[in-house]
Amino acid sequence: MRSLLKQAAQPQEHRSTFIYALVDPRNQTMRYIGKSVRPKTRFYEHLSQSSLKANTHKNHWIKSLLRLGLKPELEIIDEVDYRDDWSIEEKRWIARIRNLAPGYPLLTNVSDGGEGIEGCVMPEAIRKKISEANSGVPKSKEARIRFSEGQKNRWKNAAEEEKQKLLKNLRNPQTIERREQSSKRARNAARPASTASQYRNVVKDNQRGDKCWRAGCIINGKQICIGYFYTERDAARARDQYVLKYIGEDATLNFPRSTYPQNPSDITIEREKRGQIIKHNSSGYKGVSKNGKNGWEAGISCAGIRYRLGTYRTREEAAHAYDRKAIELFEDRAILNFPRSHYQ
Repeated sequence: MRSLLKQAAQPQEHRSTFIYALVDPRNQTMRYIGKSVRPKTRFYEHLSQSSLKANTHKNHWIKSLLRLGLKPELEIIDEVDYRDDWSIEEKRWIARIRNLAPGYPLLTNVSDGGEGIEGCVMPEAIRKKISEANSGVPKSKEARIRFSEGQKNRWKNAAEEEKQKLLKNLRNPQTIERREQSSKRARNAARPASTASQYRNVVKDNQRGDKCWRAGCIINGKQICIGYFYTERDAARARDQYVLKYIGEDATLNFPRSTYPQNPSDITIEREKRGQIIKHNSSGYKGVSKNGKNGWEAGISCAGIRYRLGTYRTREEAAHAYDRKAIELFEDRAILNFPRSHYQ
């Protein structure tokens, strides 16, 4: 038992291989020799209903015990270091038991041993047949507990190579690189046919008036609203300036690159045009709206979360509250109602 517990704590590539025997409880004779890195798990697999479906000598012997209310006993007869060849030891033990006295019961092994399943790739037809046979088969409570306990320590006991394989097989690992790739694909995607504008990332906002165009982009998975403009050309140029300054040369532009400064750090977003936010929100300031007779309410959205910043007596106070929160959330990408120098 100590050897098995020590075995479970070892990384996968450092685990020993155990040569085990299934013993008849009636006369304590060995009837089957096998190998496994997890002999207890393999023992329960021998007794499972799915395993006993096969028409083999070993299964007939196990079924005869089960009909009598008995079951085989597991006995560890040898332990092989992971660096050694376990197949040689398994063959030696099978040959040794077969060469015992003539009165000793025959082994139920159908081969001389040493085959194992390492490196064996089943044909697709057999894999499909096994999958269909196991589909919908209810698992016992004991089996579910064993599976759960095994999965809990899988990451802890896994080698570095196995951990990398597990991470690679994740469906949607939320890494910075993955989010940046998604953002890049979204930025450079073809313009939807339903968009009323001829420019990329520019849409018409009919709720704010017939001559209201909204410019935006996606950075690190976040939808950025650059602002609202009276003409779609102004909105398209503001969008180009924004992505050049905060994303770089990888972004696809609406206008030729030569129409903008060569150094992205020298780009200044046209604030006099961007500041012409459509004033159909009753306040004239971004993120500020009328709150009944109680005053002016400030609010801002980021990554799908709506932040309510409170109600203020004047619209200017609410606009300043919006600007401070925008700087906190978007830093230098924030679009403000007042010059940034007011908050430095």
